[in-house]
Amino acid sequence: MVVLDKEITLDLVFMPSSFDIHQDHKIVYEEGIRACKKRSILGYEFMWNNFSFGSTLFYIVNNADIELKLAALSEYKSPNIKLYAKETLVRGLANFRGIQISEEYAEVFEVIRWIM
Repeated sequence: MVVLDKEITLDLVFMPSSFDIHQDHKIVYEEGIRACKKRSILGYEFMWNNFSFGSTLFYIVNNADIELKLAALSEYKSPNIKLYAKETLVRGLANFRGIQISEEYAEVFEVIRWIM
């Protein structure tokens, strides 16, 4: 059971998307929806765990953002991360998403709930 501390104020929650097929990510998604139902929620893209993806929000990023993402991915200890954390793949996806909105790079998210 996930319980949010009443002292913590969350404006925006990032979690696996509803399209993610990994069993652990599905549980995080389901519990996240339940625990954060009064918050804005974005689902992030795991291209290796999605057969499709609802890219309903585009966020423009730059080269420095890509470098930070690559540095964060390099901290994973699982040997399997090397398959889908290659620099060319991460940059390629960001470039592809950027091209969709006439930018160099972008990240996409599924808007699960947006509260304004």
